[in-house]
Amino acid sequence: MRHSNFLGKVHIILADISPALIIQIFLEALFYPLLILYWAVWNRFSPYIPFPKITKSLRKTEEEEKVVICLHDWMGYAGERTKTLKNGSKFKCGRSKILREMAYCKNKIPSEIIVSLSGNGEYDFDPQSVKTVLKVENQGLDFRGYSIMLCEILKEPGNPFVVLMNSSVAGGFYDSWLDDYCSVLKNDRSIGLLGISTGAHFIGLLKNHFVPHLQSFFLISTKEVLSKILQCNKGMLPGANERNKYRLIQKGEIGLSMQILKLGYTIAAVQHGGVLRFRLKNRFNNNIHGWPFPLEDIRLTSENSQAPNTLSKLKQ
Repeated sequence: MRHSNFLGKVHIILADISPALIIQIFLEALFYPLLILYWAVWNRFSPYIPFPKITKSLRKTEEEEKVVICLHDWMGYAGERTKTLKNGSKFKCGRSKILREMAYCKNKIPSEIIVSLSGNGEYDFDPQSVKTVLKVENQGLDFRGYSIMLCEILKEPGNPFVVLMNSSVAGGFYDSWLDDYCSVLKNDRSIGLLGISTGAHFIGLLKNHFVPHLQSFFLISTKEVLSKILQCNKGMLPGANERNKYRLIQKGEIGLSMQILKLGYTIAAVQHGGVLRFRLKNRFNNNIHGWPFPLEDIRLTSENSQAPNTLSKLKQ
């Protein structure tokens, strides 16, 4: 019976992992000593190899003084709930809490809110308090909702700033938070995507499979940049059609950041009132030594565990 239960758990874990990753891990385990030697030599000498550099990009179209806030959630979640992270940190969040707190904030830049909801249930917020409520299919989690809302934004002229968030944002909304966060993008046109939390998964057994990315529960960009990502993915964000949560991290969170980086933009995150940036130098070097954040889920680090998923007030 125990043997059967163990095999059942192994089957569930393997079902969550893409076949390509299973093959990758198998081959890495098989040739591990040779690969360790190979990567040691590669890391030592690759910085001196003149690989074609990724052309640096700047956002070209001037943004209009407007923000579209896109909030996605699953109706199976309560409007206000408590979320627990892997390290045991707990915090309150939820769509109703977010909408209520944002309503009290005073910002100079005009904004409007679009909400996308998957699943069925009664509204626990006033639909009249937002511009549009869209029902979406329950797959792709955030990325399905974000994609549908972005398609709505593309129907209208202009190039607004775009906030993408889900209901696991804990808060931290303060007067002028929109003005401050949009100013980061205004002052640095190399930034393609701005967030508040980072990850650096090592896919596989080797450190060289480091994949830097911003976590998707809170992101800011512009219509110009995000429309380029939609064009690269047949009108949707990467991961929008994925049902498996583990593969969604690979294709969605990691995929979005990597596509932004490969387009030549930087990704950036607000941490403790400041802004840290990251850029890929070329397609053959992941620039792990240039990563300014912890090599793990930043929310699990000691200095961030007290207020995870919370906006940091930018220092003036």
